[in-house]
Amino acid sequence: AVVLLGIGLYYHFRVLSPTAIGDAVGSFYHDPHPQVTFTATKTDNSSEPMYLIKLHGNFQTDRFHTKTITFSILANGTYLWALTAMHGTRVIYNFPSIPTYRGDFVFTPLLHAINRGN
Repeated sequence: AVVLLGIGLYYHFRVLSPTAIGDAVGSFYHDPHPQVTFTATKTDNSSEPMYLIKLHGNFQTDRFHTKTITFSILANGTYLWALTAMHGTRVIYNFPSIPTYRGDFVFTPLLHAINRGN
């Protein structure tokens, strides 16, 4: 559903489970079933439900290979930020923000989870 608010658009999606989000992000990095730990909270500025998620698995891209990824994400899956790949305590990759529903970054497994409403 799309609701008009002033001159902007507000996208309303269902809340996703942290496991569905973790599986989707893990799939993007070639591990579809990582171990997911999370904290449910709300954003500071708009009190939207969100998760702080930590994934343990075997993740890889052309830029890194790691066993731990952390990130923050709105509970509806529409915006992910502070995605960090760790090797022990050392940061090996950091991506500041990813609008998961826009065409400029297609996070396909997460989009499928949003559409399924998991």
